[in-house]
Amino acid sequence: LLYTHATPEWGRVLGWLIWSFVATSGMYIYGTVLTAAGRLRVLNSLFALSIALNFLCNLLLIPRYGPTGAALATVGTQTFVWVGEMWLAQRLENGGPYLLTLWRLAGLGLLLGGSGLAAGLTMPSWTGAFLCTLLAAPLWAAVLGLWRPAMLRKLASLNARR
Repeated sequence: LLYTHATPEWGRVLGWLIWSFVATSGMYIYGTVLTAAGRLRVLNSLFALSIALNFLCNLLLIPRYGPTGAALATVGTQTFVWVGEMWLAQRLENGGPYLLTLWRLAGLGLLLGGSGLAAGLTMPSWTGAFLCTLLAAPLWAAVLGLWRPAMLRKLASLNARR
């Protein structure tokens, strides 16, 4: 709505780049875990590998798909780094159930994608479909065990005691 000269391709690019936010958020978490554990060498090796992967993906995708290809390369690279950091945190630190969390997050992505598609096909406006999908997110997260309202209440009560 802000850019009156936008083209449909802008929407496709943004649609893909939104997914990179999910991977970037995961990278913040697991990158912090690895940094705090002093695993900078292995983390930097992963980053160097991701630069090479991104360069290769851009080389292959941009000539064929243009800006959308660049967005796909970004999402793929960010996801690669996120999954790599999760794997490294599990392997090097013998931490929590990272693989199970990854599967749950993948399931959440599929369920939200399916919810958004169903809402988009059945609702007349994109804003209504977006709001329905947004409202489905906590439901699906709770079903998959990624979000527990009881834990949020406990955290809120701890904060209230301060």
